[in-house]
Amino acid sequence: MPQANYITDKYGAKCEIADTTARATAALAKQEAEFNRQLAANIYPGRDIATIEALQGELDEYGSVRALLNARAMAGDFRHLRPGDFTQMTHTSGKTWEVCIGEFDPYFNMSDQPLPHHIGMVYREGWTSNVQWNTTNNNNGTAAEQNPYLASNIYKYINSTVLPEVPADWKANMLDFRTLAETRYQASGALTTSPGFAWKSNGKLFLFSETEVYGSPAFGTQGYSQGMDRPWAFFKNVENRVCKVNGERVLWWLRVAVAGSSAHVCCVNNTGHASYSSASYAGIRPRFGFLLGAE
Repeated sequence: MPQANYITDKYGAKCEIADTTARATAALAKQEAEFNRQLAANIYPGRDIATIEALQGELDEYGSVRALLNARAMAGDFRHLRPGDFTQMTHTSGKTWEVCIGEFDPYFNMSDQPLPHHIGMVYREGWTSNVQWNTTNNNNGTAAEQNPYLASNIYKYINSTVLPEVPADWKANMLDFRTLAETRYQASGALTTSPGFAWKSNGKLFLFSETEVYGSPAFGTQGYSQGMDRPWAFFKNVENRVCKVNGERVLWWLRVAVAGSSAHVCCVNNTGHASYSSASYAGIRPRFGFLLGAE
C-alpha cells in the first residue's frame, strides 16, 4: 500500500507529514514479532549479533560481540537476543568458527557449586577431523575417573588439542561446567549400564548430552545419564541437530555411554537422529559447547 510522505501546498512547497520515527518503530516491532513466531515454531535461523540494530550502542561500548555477550551473561540480561543468534570466534590456528547462542541460563544456580548467570553456546560446525571417543571399544570409566567421558580419549583430545587453540579472551570468559555426570566402573569387570552419578567438572569446552540435544535420553542410561541436564532451545530447531563440515553432513559424538553395552557411545547421526557407535570408531567428529559468563 502506498504511503504518503508529504503534501504540496498551493504554492508548490512540500510539507512533510510522515512520522518516519513511528514508521521505523512499527517496522521493527513487526520484524521482532516475526522472529518470535519463528522461534516459537522452532524454525528461527538466527542473526549475526553484530548486525542487531538494538545492540549497536552496547557494541560500541564493549568493543566486541564477545565482550557484550559476556557482560549480558553475567548480568542475566538477554534482551534482543535469541537462541540461534551467532557470532564468530577465530582460533589461534587461524580458522574462524561460527558460535551460536544455544540457551539462556540453562544451569543457573544448579550444581553442587551453584553456577552464575550464563549463556550456553554451540559451535555450528563439527571439528576439522574425526576423533576416536576411546582408542579401544570401551565405554567404562576407570578406578581413577569413574565417569566414562572424563576418562575418555576424546576428553583428553579436547583439552590438549582444541582448548589451547581457543583465543585467550574467549577462554577467559568460559565457565567451568560442573554437572551431575554418570559413573560406570567396577574393578571386577566392564559394566553395561551406569549405576550412579557424581558431581564432576566437564571443563570449559564439552560435548553435549542426549538430553541437551533431544530433550531426554535415547540410548543412554535413564536417569543417570541425564543428571541435571536440560534441553537447549537451539536444538529444538531440528535443522541444528544436523552438523556439517565444509557443507557435508557428519556424525558427531555426545558425552554419554550407551546403556546395555560396554563398548558403545551415543552420537548424533548425520541425518540428525539419535544414534550410537562403537567407542573406537574413527569416523565421527566432536562438536563443542561452552558456557559464557566468567569475569
